Amino acid sequence: MSANHDNIDKFKIVSGIVIQSLMEKFPQQEFVEYEDICGVYCEKFYPEAVKNNTTEFVIDEEFVESTIEWLVKEGYLRREAGMFTLTEKTLAALNVIPLGKNETIGATLSGAAKKAAGETARSAISSVVGELIGAAAKGFIGA
Repeated sequence: MSANHDNIDKFKIVSGIVIQSLMEKFPQQEFVEYEDICGVYCEKFYPEAVKNNTTEFVIDEEFVESTIEWLVKEGYLRREAGMFTLTEKTLAALNVIPLGKNETIGATLSGAAKKAAGETARSAISSVVGELIGAAAKGFIGA
């Protein structure tokens, strides 16, 4: 991932943070604090920006809210009374083992979330969220 991170990369990272957080609490519903997601995003995935007090990679709460709204509208998350949980669609995708891999997308996401901060973690989360969305789409269209 280059220094010029586009919205798709940011979207995948925010999605990964949210989904991984909800995985830890499943099946309980969880309130998602947009500000907390922004903090995790910066501290975990851009520690160099935090250390240098730059805002180059900072996302705002509006971006987090828009990402979550997309995940809800597309059926990845369920929202009830301001609380969120994973949907059957997301759970099914998290249990897929991609070709050439030895673990489920969910296990890979959990591992990626625990990796060292910075570029390695960003790349891992972005990749696994792409796999998750792809697996869900294939399941949805019957491929």
